[in-house]
Formats: sequence, C-alpha cells, structure tokens
Amino acid sequence: MTKQAKAAIDRSVSHNEIVTLDYAYEVATDLSAESEDSVEANGVTEYWGTRDDGEEWRVHLRGVSVSDRQIRALGEEAVEAGDLDMANVCADAINGDERARAKCDRAIRDAAAQS
Repeated sequence: MTKQAKAAIDRSVSHNEIVTLDYAYEVATDLSAESEDSVEANGVTEYWGTRDDGEEWRVHLRGVSVSDRQIRALGEEAVEAGDLDMANVCADAINGDERARAKCDRAIRDAAAQS
C-alpha cells in the first residue's frame, strides 16, 4: 500500500474524519483494494472500509478519473486494434469495477501525456 493511502486511512481513523485527497492512480488502486465499497459522484470517488482492528475509515479522491464516454471510446479503439483484454477492462469499468476504471484512467492519461 502506498504511504499516501495508508496515511489517509490512518488519519481518517485517528481524527474520526473524512480525508480528501487529489486523485492519484496508485492511491485509487490501493483504496479500492482496501475498501469495502466505493461510489463516484460529481468528480469525487468515496471509499470506505473497516480496518482489521474494527476502526472505520472514509477517504475521498477528488478530480477522479476519466468519464464513461472516454472509457467507451478507449474500449472501441481497443476492439479496433484487436486488444480484447483492454476492451474487456473497459467494459468492466463501465459496469462499476473500480480497479478496471483505474486501469482505463491510467491508459487514457498515459496516451494524453504522449500526445
């Protein structure tokens, strides 16, 4: 787990507060793995969970990932290029899989950085 994700969870527990961070792919991936669930609304993804010691935590990431429209376009491009693995990841992302969404986000951001 990244130091930033761990620190956010620890602060949420120790201060009994919702911690808000700017979006980062690695942090989103870690929070997704640690959380019981998450929801995205208005550009913020809210993660929550319970640590092994029973303490509850909440962390929000703002400026969250790319839009469904961008993910659909990536999926269509992947099909055209014969990359069925990425096309399936995009479909999973559209259907609510946070890890798949993070992978699509990373691919789209990487492509944008190269152009």
